[in-house]
Amino acid sequence: MLYVACEGESTEPDYLDYLNDQFGGGDGQGRQPFRLQPVPRRGGRTPSGIVEAVRKAAGEDGAWALFDRDQWNDIPQAIKAAADSKVELAFSHPSFDLWLLLHFQAFGGAQSGSSKIVVEKLRQAKGANAFKDYGKGGARRASRGLGARP
Repeated sequence: MLYVACEGESTEPDYLDYLNDQFGGGDGQGRQPFRLQPVPRRGGRTPSGIVEAVRKAAGEDGAWALFDRDQWNDIPQAIKAAADSKVELAFSHPSFDLWLLLHFQAFGGAQSGSSKIVVEKLRQAKGANAFKDYGKGGARRASRGLGARP
């Protein structure tokens, strides 16, 4: 059991649920079963808040703090708090939507801080049928559509 706290309140926890569904049971050939337990919160958290939340939730179990934004002023404090409490850190891509799109097609170029074009391309990407309603309240259904990479 690994506890994972993240900034996002739906997309990242939905993706963790997808990983549990697809791979959490192990494979009977040496890959051990696992469970990733999301520690979500409405409205998101700062990096220090993520570290604190997962530390409290995990107790003695493994703990990961996942964040993707670099605009926070408390990243150095979060790194220190994580090291002091044995919480692992992971930085994801600042655009989770782009990261999903890259499972299906190459994409590049500046987006001026908006993911509107990326989301539209994801909805239309070949092989990404499960994402046709992505961003319209269908994140949980859509994250389950990541089964195979091109």
